[in-house]
Amino acid sequence: IGLHRRYGIAAFKMDGVKLTSKVSEENLTKLIQQVLTETDGNVFFNMDVTAETRSGYYGRIHYGSLFVENRFTGNFGKWPNYYPHRTLRNLWMLSEYMPASRLQMEFLNVARNQELYEGDPLAPAVCGMEYSFAVTMCANPLAWMELTGLNEAEAKVLERIIPQYRQVQSDLLSGYVLPIGEEPDGTAWTGFQSVKTEDKGYLLLIRENSSEETHRCQLRGLADCRLKLEGILGDAGQRSVQVDGEGRAAFTLPGAFCYALYRYQVA
Repeated sequence: IGLHRRYGIAAFKMDGVKLTSKVSEENLTKLIQQVLTETDGNVFFNMDVTAETRSGYYGRIHYGSLFVENRFTGNFGKWPNYYPHRTLRNLWMLSEYMPASRLQMEFLNVARNQELYEGDPLAPAVCGMEYSFAVTMCANPLAWMELTGLNEAEAKVLERIIPQYRQVQSDLLSGYVLPIGEEPDGTAWTGFQSVKTEDKGYLLLIRENSSEETHRCQLRGLADCRLKLEGILGDAGQRSVQVDGEGRAAFTLPGAFCYALYRYQVA
């Protein structure tokens, strides 16, 4: 409270938490509630849920956002453990049950420590910088890296796509973000649908290392209609798509590790 009043600090990351009893959980909640009360709700908590005993997505999600996980490309113990498809899978599975707008999902500097992934077809460097960022777009993308370590090419990629993404981020996350397609495993056709109203929203379509150029995705709340598609980012070349009576629609992406972000409206 003092830091907020003295310096205007409005965001705090809560890390190093280890709940050992119900009393400790209640005490932490009282602390958060007192801060929010005495700052008129102007403080935001980023709750780290990467380890230890913490409530995470089982509770307390209304006090801020969740820092879901630490992943690294470095060689520490059993690491490297960062793969874009693992981040995507976690977000895809969680978004069925809780607001994706409450989640922070990481993207890393994919060019680092490439020798530790040698010969791996799902390595971060194979996926590329833009794709690794794209799989986090239906949450809050977290640049989990030292930005000074980016090479010029990667920096230019982020410099190009982040401003475009920021133009639609708030609107995208204000809808009901739900998983569509197959469960991500590195070789799937998958993605998300942000349902804004009955007839409009967003689609993030993701082709992992799949041999299918075209895939029929089951959409949410749509059937027997034609969608007008407005491309925003990625390989978003389709202008419309027909949704059949079962809610399935066919989408095309040109190669492995491709994506397309569309705004859709029922024609």
